[in-house]
Amino acid sequence: PDGGSLGFGITILSKNSVFSPFKKLSVAQEYIDSYLINETKFDMRVYALVASVSPLKIYVYHDGIARFCSEKATANSIYSQLTNTAINKNNPKVKIESITRTIKEVFTLLEKKGIDTKLIWSKMENAVILTILSVYNYIKQGISQNCSSKCYNKCFQILGFDFILDQNLNPFILEVNYRPSLDTDTNAEKLLKMNM
Repeated sequence: PDGGSLGFGITILSKNSVFSPFKKLSVAQEYIDSYLINETKFDMRVYALVASVSPLKIYVYHDGIARFCSEKATANSIYSQLTNTAINKNNPKVKIESITRTIKEVFTLLEKKGIDTKLIWSKMENAVILTILSVYNYIKQGISQNCSSKCYNKCFQILGFDFILDQNLNPFILEVNYRPSLDTDTNAEKLLKMNM
């Protein structure tokens, strides 16, 4: 579903599945075989601040939340395929600290394997910028309708970009959240969001 479902309602189809489309508005996307850490799938929530529209100023925070599945990718269950924390924290076999880490922690692991995380950040920044540019006119329209032009403009927007890395470590945007949750499940996440 397209309306803030926290991962609930996602259906994963295999190549020969029979599927009847939903009557409600939904989003469809191709499944990406992702890079695994400890045989476990994860995604990354990256935060971007649109501080100004004219001139356009975008800041990407160089940390975020890495959200892990609560079962290994071979388990073939909802807990092994969907990275949403709201789903995985319902797994009775999991502690929240084991499925929620910071991107800095994950990138430190990748760097120890010789992976160029600066290149991954560069690719994610480019994806953020291109995504925002693609909706630039829509954003400008929203500013003119909702933000007073008296004095100086006080409007800004924090966006949450959910990325997954494919097996070649190329980042792909899964979705963009225009009202990303700033709730926290761990102390590390709380500190990260306060620093952001």
